[in-house]
Amino acid sequence: MIDLGGKWTIQNGNRTIFLSGNVPGSVHIALLNNGTISDPYFRFNDVSYRWIAYDNWTYSRTFEGNCTP
Repeated sequence: MIDLGGKWTIQNGNRTIFLSGNVPGSVHIALLNNGTISDPYFRFNDVSYRWIAYDNWTYSRTFEGNCTP
């Protein structure tokens, strides 16, 4: 069994944002932890950060070792 938790690389659809994040986690938390956005729950930030939901996000990670089931 492969543990999928830990550090992952996250990028948006047009590859203008590239950052690290954790699984389990979310794109919003990764953007917040990397200083790209401020608190998404403060005032009307949820409206200002709608672009995050409209973009496509890819999580990627390289696995090493024997990955046979």
